[in-house]
Amino acid sequence: MNMFKELLNEFLLESFELLEQLDQSLLELEQHPNNNEILNKIFRIVHTIKGSADILKFDTLTKLTHNIENILNKARKGSLKIDDSNIDVIFESIDILKSILYHIKEHKNDNIDIESIIDKLVHIKSSKKVNNSSFMRNPTFDLNNIRVNVDKLDELVNLVGELILTKNSLSSLTKDIENQKNPVFDKLNQINLNLSSITNELQNNVMSVRMVPISQIFKLFSRVVRDISKDLNKKVKFIIKGNNAELDKSIVEKLKVPLLHMIRNAIDHGIETPQERKALGKKEEGSLVIEAYNKANQIIIKISDDGRGIDIDQIRKVAIQKGLISAQIASTLTDKEILMLIFEPGFSTASKITNISGRGVGMDAVKKDIEKLNGTIEVESTLNKGTTFKIRLPLTLAIINVLFVKVKDETFAIPLNNILTTLKLSKTNIFRENGLSYIKLFSEKIPIVDMAKLFKFDSNNKDNLYIVILSNSATKIAFIVDEFINQEEIFIKSLGKYLANIEGIMGSTIKDNGEIVLVLDAVKLLNIAKREYIG
Repeated sequence: MNMFKELLNEFLLESFELLEQLDQSLLELEQHPNNNEILNKIFRIVHTIKGSADILKFDTLTKLTHNIENILNKARKGSLKIDDSNIDVIFESIDILKSILYHIKEHKNDNIDIESIIDKLVHIKSSKKVNNSSFMRNPTFDLNNIRVNVDKLDELVNLVGELILTKNSLSSLTKDIENQKNPVFDKLNQINLNLSSITNELQNNVMSVRMVPISQIFKLFSRVVRDISKDLNKKVKFIIKGNNAELDKSIVEKLKVPLLHMIRNAIDHGIETPQERKALGKKEEGSLVIEAYNKANQIIIKISDDGRGIDIDQIRKVAIQKGLISAQIASTLTDKEILMLIFEPGFSTASKITNISGRGVGMDAVKKDIEKLNGTIEVESTLNKGTTFKIRLPLTLAIINVLFVKVKDETFAIPLNNILTTLKLSKTNIFRENGLSYIKLFSEKIPIVDMAKLFKFDSNNKDNLYIVILSNSATKIAFIVDEFINQEEIFIKSLGKYLANIEGIMGSTIKDNGEIVLVLDAVKLLNIAKREYIG
């Protein structure tokens, strides 16, 4: 039984990896139907799944893959032409293949009705030959690549985090001994330097193992773009940029759903029909670009279309009608702030509900999903020119750089990714307007909140104030703290299931002196301050 379970897990893992390649290869084949190299790759993938399914006695899956294989083999031999009608049938058969695999994964049997799709596969006929020079390449194997369970990687990252905390404690102890002019300082200091070097190298290597190309999920969207475009009778060219950008696997997995929402919305709401585009003097084929690039300790993801853009006046009008903002407040908002209203719960300008979008859910969920990953999202749009969404994310959620601050007698850690800048000001720089307090940063007016109030401490009464300005998309708020301590790289530890949902707290860490410090969730802090003190 254990042997079968191991074989089953290996089969499912391999099959789902192959299916990711299969969707992309089929899309390439649709664009280049006479390319034998692509055709051979698809055949090898289906053949591999069929062979494994046969060994494990999944008869339905074996039967389906065998029939798909027959069609592909005819095309390879040049006796079948790959065209729009039969490529749709192949796509449909692959979708059913996926359903069978998901049934098996959920410990159900593989008895899904496949007779209808097999009839379609059997009746695909064509007398026109494609190419008689087809060949079958031998598969290659790369043994520097091995599969590692994600849980084991998580455990390894956790151990590295503990090592970082121990290294920080040793560094602190070394400094104390140096100040006391202890004779063993030189030896201890050398040990500390060696440990620091090894720990840093180990950390970089462990984190690099967890990093995966963001293009892995970008390629999955190619099929989505194809299917939605066909459903809506639109022509869309999907362009992927930034294949070398990498991100922690745990973040990549959680990005699929929000990015999918944005892709669907871009095609449904953004890109016009060929007729509409032609009337506007545009190419009939719309353009949808998704790109990613690494910048410092962040990854930037952009989703851009050259469609109709977002009507800011319409956004303002709908927001007022739905009671999201008053007409008075709406008149004071910048275009960028108006655009951010599309992320409000229940906001939608869609005139009708479809199975693709328009239910008033989606963009608010996208923003929440991004913020859960300690990221930000913003939008730029020009009417009849197009729209661009820009997402900023940390490369990993496990090890981050923070600023330690004092609020009364408590120490807190604030992620540097969300800190716009820090300032030291006199109270005379604060001015009040409409019942709220503000400071000016260059020419921009920024609301200010005492962080002590957020934690129900006594307010700060000092004349000289330490200010941390936090930023999230269109929102900037200046927070008063009592002291800046230092910047440091930390390992975030979970608070456990009973304390995990405290608003504004991301986790905890341990300083080199053994002090347990709460790591603040900057995005949630902004939300709390806006909700309770700014409005």
